[in-house]
Amino acid sequence: MSVDFLEERLKLLAYYDRYGVLLKDAGARMFQAYYEEDLSLTEIAESFGLTKQGVSDSLRRSKEQLLRFEEQMHLVERE
Repeated sequence: MSVDFLEERLKLLAYYDRYGVLLKDAGARMFQAYYEEDLSLTEIAESFGLTKQGVSDSLRRSKEQLLRFEEQMHLVERE
């Protein structure tokens, strides 16, 4: 794994810790399964009854939302 990949993952986890409660329930659970539990897209898709593409789209939306929350509030940056 590259340093950039790990840095981005840690940043996203910090954002999730701060703003995860603002995500929709299913999106938050998928984000947690992928980033915290390290489940694959296939495992998450099977668990939620979705396609891998559906899970990927949900993760992308959750990631975008977390980035927007931090852009607007800067709570993680201030810590």
